[in-house]
Amino acid sequence: MRTEKEMMDIVLNTAKEDARIRAVVMNGSRVSNPSNKDCFQDYDIVYFVNDFEFFACNHSWIDIFGERIMLEMPSYKDYEVSEYNGRFNYQMLFKDGNRIDLTFASIENIDNVIENDRVGITLLDKDGLLQGVEFSGVEVYFISKPTKKAFENSCNSFWWILQNVAKGIKRRELPYAIKMLNIARNDLDAVVSWYIGMKHDFKVSTGKMGKYLERYLDENLWNLYKDTFPTGNYEDIWKSLFCACKLYRLLATEISNQFSYCYPYHDDKLMSEYLQHVKNLPDNLIFI
Repeated sequence: MRTEKEMMDIVLNTAKEDARIRAVVMNGSRVSNPSNKDCFQDYDIVYFVNDFEFFACNHSWIDIFGERIMLEMPSYKDYEVSEYNGRFNYQMLFKDGNRIDLTFASIENIDNVIENDRVGITLLDKDGLLQGVEFSGVEVYFISKPTKKAFENSCNSFWWILQNVAKGIKRRELPYAIKMLNIARNDLDAVVSWYIGMKHDFKVSTGKMGKYLERYLDENLWNLYKDTFPTGNYEDIWKSLFCACKLYRLLATEISNQFSYCYPYHDDKLMSEYLQHVKNLPDNLIFI
């Protein structure tokens, strides 16, 4: 596996030697979370170029970075060239295990690209294009305190969607039940993140898709969170559903007490009773 220095050298030397590449920025976890580097971290690189169409259309050009296992071009799949809006991304996994997420952006698009990800560092600036650009610190990724409305909406949508999970289980509709549980998980994860933020003065980040949750939850809460992930067994889905209810209730009530928000105890009680009632129904029952 090539070292970090070797990877950075090829990124920078390639840019220095190509007159069409005028500036280079790095963002992503190597900038926002440099103390937790490992072999799986991507190199998130932006090349600002004055010949955008060449780099967006000549896909073999990136072979210079090494032999690949696989390449993904998200924009290529979704848009025509005329719709790229001056931004094109190559996601490359190399045979040595390294990965580069390389974005080509037109010089005219600098402000939009920087605004899209304010955490970054300038690696190269041939023309002073990035002078005056102030990258933000990692605090832009910190969990935000929920507004009263956001909290109330989360509670409402969480408890409402659970009836669909129960229905899917009872009908033996596995994909439907799991997907509905995953919709509920969006609100569960939001409450877990708010709880963590509350406990740390909203000066921490749980990372993309909550990947750092385990760092901030105590053992009991983490074990309960893990139990919200079911197998494909219907009885196991019921258990995960009730674990999600327990965890949501536990954390959301603490948040509501802290910020003097209203937790929907009535909805919680009635929906919990309904879920247990549906679980106890015999299979193939016509009437509830």
